[in-house]
Amino acid sequence: MSLSKRGEKSPQSKLTEEKVKQIRNIYNEKIFNTVKHSKSNSKSHLIRSIAKDFNISTRTVRDIIHYRSWKCIYNSIGDNNL
Repeated sequence: MSLSKRGEKSPQSKLTEEKVKQIRNIYNEKIFNTVKHSKSNSKSHLIRSIAKDFNISTRTVRDIIHYRSWKCIYNSIGDNNL
């Protein structure tokens, strides 16, 4: 019985643990430095920008920042989603 490879060990992975941490840090820094009453458009724009920079889908970015994927990777500072 073989176990599927997870995270960066998967042959299909475009990301590394370090890149996942970078994505979360970029998102958290930009969101928390923005006025709380900003429109959700700015969040969508930020997610699209991150996706483009890392050559991944916006869905993948959303899944990473909301811990639906790469759950085992936590940033040491600034992770308020725990």
